[in-house]
Amino acid sequence: MPDKHPALETRDLGCRYGTRTVLSGVSLRIEPGTVCGLLGPNGSGKTTLFRCCLNFHRASSGDILMNGRSTLSLSPARLAKLASYVPQEHRMAFPFPVRDVVRMGRSPRMAGLFRPGKKDEEATEQALARVGIRHLAEQPCNRLSGGQRQLTLIARAVAQEAPLMLLDEPTSALDFQNQLEVWKTLRSLAERGFTVVVCCHDPNHILWFCDQAVLLKNGRTLDSGAPENVMTGAALTELYGGACSRGELAGGLPVVHPAF
Repeated sequence: MPDKHPALETRDLGCRYGTRTVLSGVSLRIEPGTVCGLLGPNGSGKTTLFRCCLNFHRASSGDILMNGRSTLSLSPARLAKLASYVPQEHRMAFPFPVRDVVRMGRSPRMAGLFRPGKKDEEATEQALARVGIRHLAEQPCNRLSGGQRQLTLIARAVAQEAPLMLLDEPTSALDFQNQLEVWKTLRSLAERGFTVVVCCHDPNHILWFCDQAVLLKNGRTLDSGAPENVMTGAALTELYGGACSRGELAGGLPVVHPAF
């Protein structure tokens, strides 16, 4: 029977940094097994929304629910079983093998501190295979390319076995080929039941790879829905002024291009 609860829901969410309001009345609903992209200009509140969802920063009003359960008072250990986080960029100073980095995702589920059991080892190997980096398992993480590092962090999140994954600009520092590889991986994870929420600055990535787009500006939700429906010319103008417009490539593929 399908789950009746959304994977992630915020209800009239507000957040302040001191006296400055950063989020105000943000309400969104993301269904299980989808890829959702958060789009908005710098300062629109995308990263703050993530920080509130992960309890890194306390919301000033409203509620956050994962699978129908309020998370505002959950401990970090309990929240880590519901949601994982992939940062925009994470460079490791020490030459940990990729397998060890992926295994770190198991820490919320280990019975003892840094004592992985059989299930932890199996989950680690499955995550390496699922993300397609088993061949890198023994490579030092600090010698990987940018794309390989990002896939390693995604595999760590997969090993965590939290149904919700939050990713902050996962392709911002990657070349075009590696961007496509990361998005292909995220799509395959959604097909396997994960819910993937991505903070993204490239509207084309959201148009091409996401099931849902959430448009944010000045800490408020402008719209939410299927990308091809909500990312209209008017919405893009609202977000970015006259910097870009909506069009189509050959074959009818939607595209956002600069307004020269």
